[in-house]
Amino acid sequence: MFKATAPRMQFTKLLLIQANRNRFGYCATLILAYVSLLAALPSRANVSNDYTQASPDASPLTLVFSDDFSTDPNTSGQWTIHRTNGDPNNEAAWDSAKQSWDLTRSATGRGAAVFANYELTATTWRAEFRYRVTGLGGLQNGGDGFVFMFYKNEASYGIPSPGAAKGFEVNYLGVKGYGLQFDNYIQEFDPCDPPRTDYYCLIQDDVCTFLGGRASDWTGQSDWHLVQLAFAEGRVKISIDGVVTFTTQIADPDYSFSGVGFGAGTGDAYGTYEIDNFRLWVAE
Repeated sequence: MFKATAPRMQFTKLLLIQANRNRFGYCATLILAYVSLLAALPSRANVSNDYTQASPDASPLTLVFSDDFSTDPNTSGQWTIHRTNGDPNNEAAWDSAKQSWDLTRSATGRGAAVFANYELTATTWRAEFRYRVTGLGGLQNGGDGFVFMFYKNEASYGIPSPGAAKGFEVNYLGVKGYGLQFDNYIQEFDPCDPPRTDYYCLIQDDVCTFLGGRASDWTGQSDWHLVQLAFAEGRVKISIDGVVTFTTQIADPDYSFSGVGFGAGTGDAYGTYEIDNFRLWVAE
């Protein structure tokens, strides 16, 4: 379990370390602040024990959006697509044989942000999708990862930022909204990559503002994995492959925006980040 919340700052040494990933540097004091935050965090058990209110998926829900990608999402009319390089072969590329959607393929410096043509205004809902990671390579054996986005300000897009920003940001600047970020780039001494391993976490507005998460080898040997995120008035429950892995409460959720979708990015590290069977239910 980890948690960190920090503004972006310039720091020349870290900037040089991360130049190949197009990531901003950070002030050395930010690292010390992160260490202090980490030491003060509750355990996973404590977070779960605090999560005793009504379950996010307890209310009757209605299916409002579904795509199994049996047809091309680039032309189906269900999605709005933003590409970093305007490269449909490696960014938001449909795999007609597998009938799935590659957010990025194994090419350097690619990024995409894709939004369902549905406005998420409900405050109780559940999302479900499958993902698979293949073709990892390049710097540090692959990266950077992908994000499931919700309550996102889609109007700010825009050319999505690649690499570490994973399409969650524009021009390497934050965009209002939340995400469930899956990161598999290993970066030493970076407060924007807290554990020195793969992890997933909730983020807000940018890829460095963490609301809690877990270190996890989520890439999973090129296998398909099922993710379910249940949300109820800020209460969040995340399940992976049918097992509840993380629960938390978002304090004072921001419902200003309604974008829901996915982002992904590669830098000098790359991989194919593939999704399938996306469904969204809401309480009406």
